[in-house]
Amino acid sequence: MIAAGAAAGAAVFVHGHPASASDIGTAAGLAASVAATGFGMSVAANAAGAGAAAHAAVTAATFPYGGFSAAEALTEAGLAAAAAVTAAGGSPALAGVSAGDAARVAGGTSAEVLSITAAASGIAAAKGVISSGGTVAAAAAAAGAAAKAAAKAGGATDAEAISGAGVAAGLVVRDHVSNPSASEIGTAAAMAAAIAADSFGLPTDEKAAAVGAAAYAAVTKAASPLLHFRILRLGTGSSLQLLPGKTFKMLPNLFTSSEAFSEAAKAAAAVIFGTTIHTIAEAIAAAEKAVRDAGGSEADVLTAIATVPTPPPSKSPTPSPTPPPTTPIATPCTLDAMLCPDGSSVSRGGPNCEFDPCPTVPPSGGPGSFPNP
Repeated sequence: MIAAGAAAGAAVFVHGHPASASDIGTAAGLAASVAATGFGMSVAANAAGAGAAAHAAVTAATFPYGGFSAAEALTEAGLAAAAAVTAAGGSPALAGVSAGDAARVAGGTSAEVLSITAAASGIAAAKGVISSGGTVAAAAAAAGAAAKAAAKAGGATDAEAISGAGVAAGLVVRDHVSNPSASEIGTAAAMAAAIAADSFGLPTDEKAAAVGAAAYAAVTKAASPLLHFRILRLGTGSSLQLLPGKTFKMLPNLFTSSEAFSEAAKAAAAVIFGTTIHTIAEAIAAAEKAVRDAGGSEADVLTAIATVPTPPPSKSPTPSPTPPPTTPIATPCTLDAMLCPDGSSVSRGGPNCEFDPCPTVPPSGGPGSFPNP
């Protein structure tokens, strides 16, 4: 089974040149998986064999500018194992576990195994979305969620899981968007990483740092020299004819470290700008920290900061002025009158609109009275 895969990988390398590690690993893993299925092997054994075949094929391949790196061989081992699980109807989580197992068997470190587990799980989830007619944005979001879950299940820290979510989302954009820019990859990574950070309840400053790191990692992964030789077979459109009967297109997205630093800075600043109350100085400080955390020099910091958009700072809500106290307006009294005993009348008055008192009537026989005749 492994021999079949290795042979298929060698055939791709020889006849499909220039071939990437991805081309060789995919062919080797697929051939090994077909052989395993013919032997009636279990899904787990199928995945293990596909991973071993892909690793062997990529390791054995040579390149005009040197052989593929050990990291590329490990990655292809993991992706081949995950593809075998996905083809058998396995879940993204199982695909990620199988990928990690293949990388571990191939000699990967704990960090490499964890990274490959998260990426493979995310890519498997994205394939499900794409195959059902979903958008690339939806696939990237699904990849981020699956990668975060796989990383945490593998014992990753919150920061590692956030990075895994961002990298997986960025790789989906890289592989499913025609000639993606660093900004498109960084933005997708930042969105997935921000969702993961929110699920962990990180404070704003820690969230900004983690999201910036994820954007940087995603663009850096996508900028692997491997991409310079990655091939997409196209039936129509602009292309480069390399071999009779085969049409190839080179992906011109070999990103620079400056682009990766820029995406880190923009992602970190965006987290701050997304808060209700912020200042431009706070956003710039977060952007600078993201670049320094990624290993950037002071010159890199200045270059990256210049690319950060700066919307107006938010303002604290201004309390409405307290209106001055108003003087109560007297309510006019009704115009009715009351007849007094002496025949006179009185009207209503005062704050309570009460009748005024009647005139006092002198007692009978007193001064001013007249005797009865």
